[in-house]
Amino acid sequence: MHTTQDNILRPDPLPHDDRVLIEAYMEVGIALDRLPYSPAFDRLFDRVRGALSVKDDAESRNLIFQRLTNLRKSGKLPRLDRPESSTDLLEF
Repeated sequence: MHTTQDNILRPDPLPHDDRVLIEAYMEVGIALDRLPYSPAFDRLFDRVRGALSVKDDAESRNLIFQRLTNLRKSGKLPRLDRPESSTDLLEF
């Protein structure tokens, strides 16, 4: 028999889609605030698109980034340090 305390102590498993997003995020290794409009986000999106059969359009890109932001706010997305190299970042 499971008690309420058992449920509190055992975290809910992440949905498959969220696990794919988090793995892709960790793979590119770029902090979330530096990810939009970068080549690293393109790599992340391509990986997610292949794994989850997501459309390749602006709306899907926005939804992926929004979900990453929600995962960060809920404490499920690890923080990454800013990269020492700027090879994956756009210069303005």
